[in-house]
Amino acid sequence: MGNCVSQQKDKSLEQASKYNQKMINLYQDLIIDGCLEIQNNQELQSLDFIDDLMDLKDLEIHQCRNVIKCPKIHSQSITRVFFSFCQINNFRDIELENLELINFCGNKKSNFQDIAKFQKLKKLQIGYENLNLNSISSLTYLKQLKLMKCQLANISKLIYKFGVT
Repeated sequence: MGNCVSQQKDKSLEQASKYNQKMINLYQDLIIDGCLEIQNNQELQSLDFIDDLMDLKDLEIHQCRNVIKCPKIHSQSITRVFFSFCQINNFRDIELENLELINFCGNKKSNFQDIAKFQKLKKLQIGYENLNLNSISSLTYLKQLKLMKCQLANISKLIYKFGVT
């Protein structure tokens, strides 16, 4: 009798899991805001679950102190990414071929060398960063570059590319 109840519970859990997966796939926006110690939170530590969000278009992570690296993301549906006041310092683990907008503000010691791989990027908004802009100048589809309170290096390549005066 106990075994039969156990099998029924397992079946119910499996159905609930499938239902939750369907519901998760409907999300188009994910906003994680103010999770200060993200590395101490078992749910958010790796942020690998983001790849399971099949229809996700916008990913926003704000004021999460210990997100040192961008989460490993390979989703093809994400087109806009916002990171603000985290400690994210590289883009190596993000493989987003269809990314059109990056908004990156107030993250400490950021490395933008890897940003050149986002060839479909149309808008780039950066605030409060120390920048070396060599890699940004290779973005062929970039139509809008917004720099807010940045310390700039090598801006001459951008002036040539965008015709800024």
